[in-house]
Amino acid sequence: MSCQEEDYRKLVYFVLLNSCSHKDIGLLYGKAGLSISLFETSHFLRDEQIENYAFDLIQQALV
Repeated sequence: MSCQEEDYRKLVYFVLLNSCSHKDIGLLYGKAGLSISLFETSHFLRDEQIENYAFDLIQQALV
């Protein structure tokens, strides 16, 4: 794993740990924006688990 991938994974885990505390659902400051970022990162890292987390987060935003 490259240093860049490791840095991305650290950021993903930080986002996941703090996503439950977000009350806003918007694209700019909320769960929808976080989920889009996670979708892009999952595509870059080719990690299906991150994609699943992103899908769960967008579902929370839509509820």
